[in-house]
Amino acid sequence: MTMEMLRDLPRDLVEDEIVTRVPATHLKGLGSTCKLWNRMFNGDRRFARKHSDKAAKQFMVLLLRRALRISPAIVDLDGKVPSLEAKTEVSLVDPHPQCPAAQFDVARVFHCDGLLLCTSADESRFVVWNPFTGETRWFLPSYRANGDRQFALGYYYKEGNTKSYKVLSFYHCLKDYEIYEFGSDSWRVVDD
Repeated sequence: MTMEMLRDLPRDLVEDEIVTRVPATHLKGLGSTCKLWNRMFNGDRRFARKHSDKAAKQFMVLLLRRALRISPAIVDLDGKVPSLEAKTEVSLVDPHPQCPAAQFDVARVFHCDGLLLCTSADESRFVVWNPFTGETRWFLPSYRANGDRQFALGYYYKEGNTKSYKVLSFYHCLKDYEIYEFGSDSWRVVDD
């Protein structure tokens, strides 16, 4: 099928029979097929409403339990009776040589762009975890100050439109800010 043939298909056929069968996560890539499809995916609220009505009403939540473990749960709103299916705890094992095969106790979780920054109860280790791919990035704190440390996970766009992730660490009541940069695997102090 050529691009001209795709453009000539009736809009109702495209929307009702073809595109609504494609999982929502794959729709963005179809926008480059032709201008009509791009407009439909990026600017047509009617199509978005119509497609979301037919989409599966399932999602995953992550629960931080009292035992300092993370447990995924699947929420299904698609059936006549909503359901919640709890899964087994996720095991984050610290690969650091000082903690051989030690289970990582998660005290706090911060999120950005689908990634989770998990801190240990004693703030001796941190991990950034992608719960969908299972990838982890472990790092140590800077040990510059003691106190009520807070965190934020974020990114900026660098050359080539790629994301560069960073962790901001700061202390309440102190004007002490540090940034951990993934690219350099190091902490740096942020001056006033």
